[in-house]
Amino acid sequence: MSFVTSAPATSMRRVQLPETHFAVVRAFDVSLGDIGQLFDSAFPACARAFATGILVPDGPAICRYLRIDAETDNCDLEIGFPVASALSQPVQLDGQEFVPSCTPAAEYAMQTYFGFYDGLNQAWSAFVSTMAANGLQPAGPCLECYVTEPAPDLDPATMRTDLYCPVESIAD
Repeated sequence: MSFVTSAPATSMRRVQLPETHFAVVRAFDVSLGDIGQLFDSAFPACARAFATGILVPDGPAICRYLRIDAETDNCDLEIGFPVASALSQPVQLDGQEFVPSCTPAAEYAMQTYFGFYDGLNQAWSAFVSTMAANGLQPAGPCLECYVTEPAPDLDPATMRTDLYCPVESIAD
């Protein structure tokens, strides 16, 4: 899967990514504080879809933020996995509807965050500041790629999440 780099990016880097297809659960107007509950319902359905062969993952889990309202802290997002080929139609499983999604081929800024998920807001703030300091601004929906699968006995300091944001020059 093209989103995952073998080595973590300890500082921001620019990468060119190809078009990538996903099977996702979409949610609209979700409070940022409630995202964990959404993950807790979507990912077990994903695992069952993989076990039955209904969906075939082509990389680690992602969350793509389509919209974030700074005033309300509500967002529209997609939670799912990259797939080798695009879904031809939605798939219903365990009360979840998986729909096709796609990120376009584009230039992205990316950086790796190590730590528990509650530190991601701070990581995003620092990442966006670094982009601006390098003359870049977001040019579309950003996403998180959960390289390390969470487990009960896992040291949170080793949990790797890669942050991706399509970018354009501030002057554009």
